[in-house]
Amino acid sequence: MRPDQTFDYSTIDTAALTERSRPITLGPGCRASDHYGSRCYLDAPGYPSYFVRHVYSASGNEPRSGSTVILMGREIEAVDTPYNPDARAELYRAIYRPLPFEHARVQAWIAKTFQHFRRCYRDAKPDKYGRPGMLIYPYSDHDRALQVIDAHILDKPEDPRWSDTYRAELMAKRAAVIDAEETRAAAIAIPENYLAVRAVREIYPDQAPAALMARYVTGDKYGPGDWWEREAARPASPEACRPYEGYVVPGHRAGWCQYCGYVTESTPAGVR
Repeated sequence: MRPDQTFDYSTIDTAALTERSRPITLGPGCRASDHYGSRCYLDAPGYPSYFVRHVYSASGNEPRSGSTVILMGREIEAVDTPYNPDARAELYRAIYRPLPFEHARVQAWIAKTFQHFRRCYRDAKPDKYGRPGMLIYPYSDHDRALQVIDAHILDKPEDPRWSDTYRAELMAKRAAVIDAEETRAAAIAIPENYLAVRAVREIYPDQAPAALMARYVTGDKYGPGDWWEREAARPASPEACRPYEGYVVPGHRAGWCQYCGYVTESTPAGVR
């Protein structure tokens, strides 16, 4: 069965999509990819980004005319309207209809988002590339060693040739760097800055940060799988796990299943 026959499109406002898009126009020899999704990892369940498809020429290149990106039979980008991240994000927000917060798909998405962003906070201090910073806290011993290196204080075993005075000065500098960064980090590591909390509140802004942290920060070893991205419901059992065409695995395997999230000791009969 083709993937577009199994996906749940109930989260897409088709009337709004039709109003804000054009009919598909495929250039000579062009076809839509069988792969669904673009820049969609950890987007909310049923977000438009999971359903977009790129159009390619017969040689696998970008078309010279006509549609370049389509969604549910509509053109959202074309050769004459190239990719604009802000415009695409605004379109997605306009046509997306979130599921109720307690919906099983939403809960699975939140669980995976919190698992992925464990100990991760938004840091106002940008990284060395100028991108929004990320703080991983509490720190590990390795993190503290990196702080010492970043402060241009040697991080290597003590040398027996060091004088007691130099050794004491160096240890004091190291301790000062770590203490200062711990103080800075503790002020940043609050629920409002937790990356998973920020992701959830983009869709559900009424959810309180502290309540989200209390409910979803867990030590769960296994995630919920990926079924919630495009499917209406989780497969009823490992035997019923049939990922859509093009997914990385064809069905449930022994152990934790990346798609359905079930954990089994063996691969169910009938799964290739």
